Amino acid sequence: IAQSKSVDFDIIKLNRIYPISQETIELVSKYENVHFFEEGIRSGGIGEHIAGRLLEMKFGGEYIIHAIENEFVPQQTTAQALSEYGLDAQAIISAME
Repeated sequence: IAQSKSVDFDIIKLNRIYPISQETIELVSKYENVHFFEEGIRSGGIGEHIAGRLLEMKFGGEYIIHAIENEFVPQQTTAQALSEYGLDAQAIISAME
């Protein structure tokens, strides 16, 4: 279990990716800093799609997409892959600090 005592952040989990609701975009746009953690390829992923919608709305904050670059992911356990690609709980907390 990852823990951080120095960072306070909210997590928005998408249970449905498409279509991206306007309500989701409006909720995300209220934050100054947005980090997308995506267990998939960055290019064409949901993080890019939401970021594009934020830019259309003239979003004044910053966003970072944490995802897998366009590369082959070797066979391994889910926990190993999440750790290797910086998508596990500890990596998320570290990115927020």
